[in-house]
Amino acid sequence: MSGNNRVNRKFARKQTRREHSRRGHTLLELIVSTAAGAALVAGLFGSLYIASQSFDRGTRAIDQSAAQEILSDFLRDLGQALRFTERTAKAVTFTVPDRTGDRLPETIRYAWGGTAGDSLTYQYNGSAVVTLVAGVQNFDLSYMTRTVTGMDVGEPTPIAGVMLEEFTEMKEGSGNQSTTIDTPPSTNAGDLLIAVLVTDGNDTILPPAGWNEVSLGVSSNRVAVGVWWKLAGSSEPASSTFTWTDFEQSYGWIMRFTGHDAANPIDVSADNSGSSSSPVSPAITTSIDNAMILRIGGFDDDDITLGDTGLSGHQTVVMDESKNGNGTLSGGAGHTAQATAGDSGTANFSLTNSEEWWTVTLGIAPAP
Repeated sequence: MSGNNRVNRKFARKQTRREHSRRGHTLLELIVSTAAGAALVAGLFGSLYIASQSFDRGTRAIDQSAAQEILSDFLRDLGQALRFTERTAKAVTFTVPDRTGDRLPETIRYAWGGTAGDSLTYQYNGSAVVTLVAGVQNFDLSYMTRTVTGMDVGEPTPIAGVMLEEFTEMKEGSGNQSTTIDTPPSTNAGDLLIAVLVTDGNDTILPPAGWNEVSLGVSSNRVAVGVWWKLAGSSEPASSTFTWTDFEQSYGWIMRFTGHDAANPIDVSADNSGSSSSPVSPAITTSIDNAMILRIGGFDDDDITLGDTGLSGHQTVVMDESKNGNGTLSGGAGHTAQATAGDSGTANFSLTNSEEWWTVTLGIAPAP
């Protein structure tokens, strides 16, 4: 796994493909980082493109595609931000989940000197500053801040419904017959936990005691997927170990939810399988208003867009892989709210090539 200092922009992508469990994101952290990333797109790309036009003909110029690659690396880092410690018009410093296996967050800084012609730089965990783009004419991160008018305290808006709070994950990038996934760190008694495990083969997957099966299947002997749920106990174990029959790579994650029906959290579910570049998450018919529709997929190989399920109208929870290369597998999940009980309709994941897949759709019932 990649934990070394980045010496060029291509390393950023490799650093996200780690084989260790990742600390969970809280919902608030995800909202903050996603909003900040969206606001930066126009300004940052414009700055990088302006820089590309400013180089002398005798120097190595950065073109639009290279600018877009740097932008993608930046947004990938920003999308994993846990905390911001610096946010100015010319620099941003933030932490991301563990990438080195020491269970400590990593610190990343992007900065520009502020004078036309200065370089756009990158720094990882306080190491040597690396130049991403030289000769930048303008760079403005003021898009990250805005003034928000507060709500009248006399008219509070209630927050209700099922909420995704955080998730943890584990990758096994070499052949194995078991994996251990940490319980999301802020789990409390009564929280809804949903576990997913994907293996690269025709495997029978077994969960530890206490997990209730939602779906378990294999698609064309190429990829196996299991989905289970449980309500966290007062002394919930720190981790859960899943086993399977053959020596295969795996990718698994555990999601933590609140706001669910404590008596019957899973209203309805359905699964589907096939082989294509647009895996179909099946429709379900919910019996209660304001259900969360959670869609889960497991896919053979690594033909995905990291961090993007492709599910239209859904919020991505995760889209990742066991590792990059041959004999791999990948998985992802996304969710949306359904205001009125009834047919949820289908939705499609998006892969970059045709692969075998197994998908599951769940309706999570809100608290009465």
